[in-house]
Amino acid sequence: TKFLVDDMGYTGCRYDMVKGFNGSHVADYNMNASVRFSVGEYWDGNVSAVTNWINSTKINNVPQSAAFDFPFRYTCRDAVNNKNWGNLKNAAVNNDTNYRRYAVTFVENHDTEYRSATASQDPIKADTVALNAWMLAMPGTPCVFLKHWTDCKEEIKNLIEARRLVGIHSQSQYAEWMSGTAYIGRTVTGTRGTLRVLCGNYT
Repeated sequence: TKFLVDDMGYTGCRYDMVKGFNGSHVADYNMNASVRFSVGEYWDGNVSAVTNWINSTKINNVPQSAAFDFPFRYTCRDAVNNKNWGNLKNAAVNNDTNYRRYAVTFVENHDTEYRSATASQDPIKADTVALNAWMLAMPGTPCVFLKHWTDCKEEIKNLIEARRLVGIHSQSQYAEWMSGTAYIGRTVTGTRGTLRVLCGNYT
């Protein structure tokens, strides 16, 4: 890690398959190498499991690493694939005010995307722009999947710009606006204003 930071110019690290070793090692790596940001791949849909791993990286009671918000990803998948936008209210790390600053949110990644009929993984089947709109309006640190970016660059670029203009950040607060099976909406407060996001069909 220190070689990557000092000699290669890296400022952050992504730790793969962190279920295989104790989070205290990530804390040691980060402290020793002065890593500015890191994220661990703790692949679990249970919020408590992910936040427990974040806690395991603590030094002096301060977490030293973020984690991929797999529970958030599963709420996105279920909302679209089950045609129930209300699923976006389900538990996720970025919904927890104590942990949202450590949540790296994502909609899809290389392990979940559709690859082929014989290796379909666990893909989002539709509405990727809507889900990216939801992610980019929410607290946490959003991570846009490269394939979504290349397929929908202008739409996602505009969504990123809206987040930036309003000043939404990893610890932003939100309020429920409306929700049902067919739609969900929230009002999110940034440092420079508020943003309303509505996903689904509302008439």
